[in-house]
Amino acid sequence: MKNKISRYVLLITTLLVALPAVLGFGITTPYWDTNPLVMRPGETQEVTLVLQNMIGGEDLTFKASIKEGTEFATLIDENNQYIVPFGSDNVPVKLRISIPKETAPLKTMIRITFSQVQQAKEGQMIEMSGAITSQIPLEIVSSTPSKNEESGAVSEEISDTASSSSLSVILVGVGVAVLAIIIIIIVVLHFRNKREEI
Repeated sequence: MKNKISRYVLLITTLLVALPAVLGFGITTPYWDTNPLVMRPGETQEVTLVLQNMIGGEDLTFKASIKEGTEFATLIDENNQYIVPFGSDNVPVKLRISIPKETAPLKTMIRITFSQVQQAKEGQMIEMSGAITSQIPLEIVSSTPSKNEESGAVSEEISDTASSSSLSVILVGVGVAVLAIIIIIIVVLHFRNKREEI
């Protein structure tokens, strides 16, 4: 019984210690659910996540690891541990996203976990329970535009041409009508002047 109580106390204490760090730690990503990273087979891009530590009053160290999407994403930085000083909001984490040429179109997710680590008395880094996961929605599209996309593009061009042609016809018609009205007014005024002279 005492052992169980001791374990619970230790677990609660660990969570309480880790909680402020997790709450004060943030990750900024340029991609989200409605703004995915769109790539084609054979492409490679670099993506930068930004770490921040604005609450808690102490420097934090986090270990990064890719939990999902390892077939596309790798960490560029040599060291996967990042020191995030208190008050900083600009610690970069660089990823390389590479899509193999034979990859079929799909929608997937890249997930990177940042686990808090602290230095033990022996000088080694131990992993704490506090962790945050950042995700990058990845959409892999066809390497070449499909026939539907091409026909859609052609349809748009035809539509634009038809619209511009219709607009030209309307402008010509309006111009002719205005010119006819001006001629009629001139003729009417001319006959009035003649009548007044008579």
